[in-house]
Amino acid sequence: MTSPYVERIDVGLLALQQSTVKRQFPIESFERLADRLARSAGHARVELQFTEVGDFPGLWGTLVANPWLVCQRCLEPFEADVSSPVRVALVANDADADRVPEGFEPVQTDAGWFDLHAMIEDELLLALPLVPKHETAALCAIARVVTTQSEPEPEPEPVKAPVHRPFGDLRSLMKR
Repeated sequence: MTSPYVERIDVGLLALQQSTVKRQFPIESFERLADRLARSAGHARVELQFTEVGDFPGLWGTLVANPWLVCQRCLEPFEADVSSPVRVALVANDADADRVPEGFEPVQTDAGWFDLHAMIEDELLLALPLVPKHETAALCAIARVVTTQSEPEPEPEPVKAPVHRPFGDLRSLMKR
């Protein structure tokens, strides 16, 4: 069964027409992303401009999403801000990938047809932080707990145990 979000587009035609595509996908539609999320709420939004990149059709634009991730400092869910530039040149084979202009990522396509949803999922996976965490420690749940305490609890005074010195009398014994 195919996903209802598969969107195969003719990149060659869109590049010739210099088309702009704006799409919004629910985060829950990205199956490979699911195990990295705390919640499957939110959307990924893209605005892409199709153009010619050297000898190849290509696209450039921006991916913006707010996935729910688990903070690695406090282990609480938070809504991350993910924004990533997209610069892709669509090639027919690996040999063409060497001819892609610098600054563009070569992506192999089937006879000019391209699955936009799969490409957005790839870009979103690459844009996720390696170690997700709140932007600042002040936003972290642990920091909130520490800063909301009114006064620190006084530390108990250490109990002084009698000092036992097994060689304390050694000096007097050596004088004999």
